[in-house]
Amino acid sequence: MKIIGIIPAHLNSKRFPKKILYKIGNLPMIEHVRRRALISKKFNEVIVCTCDKKIKQIILNYGGKVIFTSRKHKNGTSRVIEAIKKINGSHFVILQGDEPLIDPKYLENLIKIIKKDNKKKNINSWNLISEIKQISQIKNPSFVKCLLDKDGFIKKLFRNFVVSRKLRVYKILGLIAFKRSTLIKLKKTSPSKNEKNKLIEQLRIIENRMNLKGVIVNKPLPSVNEFKDLKEVNNWLKRDKYQKKIFNKIQERSLN
Repeated sequence: MKIIGIIPAHLNSKRFPKKILYKIGNLPMIEHVRRRALISKKFNEVIVCTCDKKIKQIILNYGGKVIFTSRKHKNGTSRVIEAIKKINGSHFVILQGDEPLIDPKYLENLIKIIKKDNKKKNINSWNLISEIKQISQIKNPSFVKCLLDKDGFIKKLFRNFVVSRKLRVYKILGLIAFKRSTLIKLKKTSPSKNEKNKLIEQLRIIENRMNLKGVIVNKPLPSVNEFKDLKEVNNWLKRDKYQKKIFNKIQERSLN
């Protein structure tokens, strides 16, 4: 079993161009993500896959590993599917380059579950989720929500949906993991009209009769979609002792 942490990256973000190279402290955002993955010490390798030479050179300058990919990809999963042709790995954990507060403990827990589930043929992929308790957040269409079945698999994905107050609704977080065989199967599929309309990548897994297991964490951590989101990230780094400790650790030295 060989588990790879992989960060798909490009510079053409519409709402915040070149955001993953924006510096937080003295490091680009994507480097925060890469180093936090290394802190977990649970990956056989951590690799960035990108179509941009500038990202490639910056990661190489920090001593990281990079695979260069095509510019044709419309999402991170597609980019990863191309990259795994050059990687020897059985499982791939996709990390987002715009989540500079990703908790190494979340990664440790996810990989622990992947190893536990390894021999279960009915589990194809895993996604971090956190419970939503405020009705206003459930109604917010800006992020993806889900419901779980009795076995902990994600059974419904939505942005707008009227749900009973009795149901537990979860927020889909940016951390998703796949068996290699699952990614190869996904390569052979095309996005449905439903996936295109809702802009939910995970629908492809469920609609092609593969299982997506929900891995519950206590609290979601902010990602950076727009420039204004940096304020929340900086507030976390100032006020949260645990986050501040990680921040100081990765600023001080290389973790390769």
